[in-house]
Amino acid sequence: MDPATSAVKARHPKAIEAEERLAAFRQERARHATEPSPGTGAVGAARLDKATLTVSVTPAAGEATVQVGHTDPTKTRPRVNHRGTASDPARAQRVAHSRRAKRIRQWCVAHDAARLATFTFAVEPSLDDGWQAVDGLRRRLKAAGLPVLIVVQWGTEGGRLHFHGAVPRFIPKEQLEAMWPHGWVDIKYLRAKPSNARTTPTKRDNARVCAGYVAGYLTKAQGEAPGERCAAADPVEPPDVDLFNRRRYSIPTGTVPETIRFVSLGLFEALSRARELCGHDLDLVWFSSDETPDWRGPPTSSWRG
Repeated sequence: MDPATSAVKARHPKAIEAEERLAAFRQERARHATEPSPGTGAVGAARLDKATLTVSVTPAAGEATVQVGHTDPTKTRPRVNHRGTASDPARAQRVAHSRRAKRIRQWCVAHDAARLATFTFAVEPSLDDGWQAVDGLRRRLKAAGLPVLIVVQWGTEGGRLHFHGAVPRFIPKEQLEAMWPHGWVDIKYLRAKPSNARTTPTKRDNARVCAGYVAGYLTKAQGEAPGERCAAADPVEPPDVDLFNRRRYSIPTGTVPETIRFVSLGLFEALSRARELCGHDLDLVWFSSDETPDWRGPPTSSWRG
């Protein structure tokens, strides 16, 4: 074991437990691979005891994901867009939200977006008109060198349509108001609370707090008619829920942080390279078997710095 890997192992006591779980999974899969098949009696090759790890690192976001099994990082799955009814709609919705929340979190951390802006309308627009107004604002902000991530929300009080934005750097509220003649603007800087792990929150921590708020808006009015939340005394005709959910958020083109993928034979070696790519230590924040009872894939762990 090289010195860098040994240093990573010494700094990550949780990684030892994660490595033990991955080793147990490999041994169990290898045992099943060597057992005769019930149908044909054929015996598979015991290769999974030495299965590689597929590692995905997003340096700008300070994140890494480690999964048992090898996937070719040079190839991507073809996109299939078959709309239909999932066998488990509730689980499909949770998985979809988790993926969207991950994209939003990585974007916010990569751009230090810890400012949460809210854009409302003086006159209630249609959904299409609302997006057109927000897209116009984004173009003006982009021309000023300020990319903004946008999430749409159907308000819980009165069913009012409004938008939230994750803003990377300071911009005077007066300037935003001048760019938004459609109603009102509110913007605030969000700060993370000190924790046992970090007494002084970093910019990354603040950005993750903002991402949590923004991603939380995605769960509202998702999968049910927004009108069900409207007060009886203030009936508002909601947009079609399918149309509303079709575009829940928007990330500026060309601003998505790069993800680097590679394979490794050991967890500590993988973390050592991930640390070099991110430029700082990574801590275990999620393990599939602990956080997701209905996890259906191979063991996966998530690391952040």
